[in-house]
Amino acid sequence: MGLFHYFVAFFAIFLKTCSKDVIERLYDSTGWTRKQKIFVKLAKLTSLIKTILEFLTPLTEDRLAFILGSLLFVFGLIGFLIALSNFKKSPTNQPITKGLYGISRNPQIFMLGIMSYEMSFVIGSWICVLLSTVGLILNHYRILAEEQRLE
Repeated sequence: MGLFHYFVAFFAIFLKTCSKDVIERLYDSTGWTRKQKIFVKLAKLTSLIKTILEFLTPLTEDRLAFILGSLLFVFGLIGFLIALSNFKKSPTNQPITKGLYGISRNPQIFMLGIMSYEMSFVIGSWICVLLSTVGLILNHYRILAEEQRLE
């Protein structure tokens, strides 16, 4: 089990502090095309397969890889929580431009991408690195769908 379980716990706690409007905006897929929805589902499937592989694979004995993976996770988790906080504090009827959203158009997905590499390094699996990369590419379609909806 990796540090990802801490992410799930933090995210669940964060969602409990959000209003219904914020949660609806976070998961809004209104106006997405069928292709975009399929790519997002494939990204989630890729993540599920990667998580199962990570669970079944022992940790690496390479201390440097373990430290690198742990640092990636901590950096990604802190960034993700900051991005969610920026998201939560922004008016629901306006684009988000403050905080990490002033640097990146989609800091949540970017930080999740960083965290997705965490266990890949901790277990020393190039297959998981590949699955993380495929997941990031597929999530690009989610970003495009969100941007089209916002226009």
